[in-house]
Amino acid sequence: MSLLITAYCFLFVTIPTLNAQIKTESINRDVKIDTLKKDILDSSKYRVYYSLEFVKDTLIQGEKSECITLLQIGSKYNRFIDYGTLRQDSVFDALVKSGRGFSDILAQSMSIGRTAKFKTVILKNYPSVMSYTVQNTVGSSKYNYVDRDIALNWKLEDEEKEIEGYKCMKATCEYRGRSYVAWYALQIALSEGPYVFSGLPGLIMEIYDLKQHFHFTIAGFTQIKDYDPIYLLTDKVAILDRDKVRKIISNSYADPSGALKNLGGTVRGISEESVAKLSPKAYNPIELE
Repeated sequence: MSLLITAYCFLFVTIPTLNAQIKTESINRDVKIDTLKKDILDSSKYRVYYSLEFVKDTLIQGEKSECITLLQIGSKYNRFIDYGTLRQDSVFDALVKSGRGFSDILAQSMSIGRTAKFKTVILKNYPSVMSYTVQNTVGSSKYNYVDRDIALNWKLEDEEKEIEGYKCMKATCEYRGRSYVAWYALQIALSEGPYVFSGLPGLIMEIYDLKQHFHFTIAGFTQIKDYDPIYLLTDKVAILDRDKVRKIISNSYADPSGALKNLGGTVRGISEESVAKLSPKAYNPIELE
């Protein structure tokens, strides 16, 4: 199997929201920062990069956000994550280990912390086979839920087209309020794809919903020879059910100021009056149901 494309090596130097353990020894000393707490579950055998275009506001169809996402395929577990989020974690830990001070880390994060746009992390087959652990970030808080109800009833079609030199076949499915078209490569015998999409007789090279609100396209594929951990962040994570997490997320868009207050959050340099005036944001989740 030949390499599809040279894997993306974007120089995203990004830092996560500072929700690692922080200990202040005295008001006159630098803040002490630990590396991110995580459960390391597996190591990648393959990395598959997908570019993602998505519509944040359905009233402005022509305005789309873009990011690079990453599917890590391991022996036991797979993880789907925004590549910017992965870089945030890696660089944050590297800066902490190098002895950088809190102010240096914060200064870097101010200019580069907005590269991660798809806030959902998905671990497939964790904590058990055919289950998914979904981690969502709202502000500086993280919420996990386990999803065992992902049903993808694919319909295989005869139509075909070429993507990056590979003959791809068409498949369709309905998933939680959206109708999808997928193109998969039989030559790449990995029954995987972006987000929760999997189960086809080849790697998904492209998938989009019929309204073109979410469009994933293959951007790179490589076999991993070195250690490439698949992990889940564990510090200050609330374990809830799917409905509760979806409600928290939708509320954070409908009432940003109320959500911030309910989460006990503050915004550095912004007055309470300004926080109270935060406007509702457009909400167009990939899962409508």
